[in-house]
Amino acid sequence: PKEPDTVMTAVIDVPALVEIEPKLLQWVMGEKTDAKEFTVKINGPDPMKVTNVSSTRETFGAEVKEVKPGREYRLIVKPKVTDSIVIGALKIETDSKMPKYQRQMAFFNVVRPEQAEKQAVKQPEK
Repeated sequence: PKEPDTVMTAVIDVPALVEIEPKLLQWVMGEKTDAKEFTVKINGPDPMKVTNVSSTRETFGAEVKEVKPGREYRLIVKPKVTDSIVIGALKIETDSKMPKYQRQMAFFNVVRPEQAEKQAVKQPEK
């Protein structure tokens, strides 16, 4: 009672069990239809397999490559065309025992050139 209340602030870094990088794959209208990749890393104590990947857009295909079994995957995304604006996602299914991690999403889009330029201005180079 003689001591005043003490406030203690703590920062806790809880790593994501499933990490998908980058957060977004993007093409510019008219850009070549080259494939781009997501990396999926499983950081939890138990390995997980990516069992299925499907695209929400018919004009985008996806392929799964296992890098480290149960721990790391590459999702290769390739558009058939880039002649119009598209917003889509990959639905990623895993064999996780935890329902929260059985389905994940990774996002992609096709934007107008001027939108890509605006985004480039906002993001400083690394």
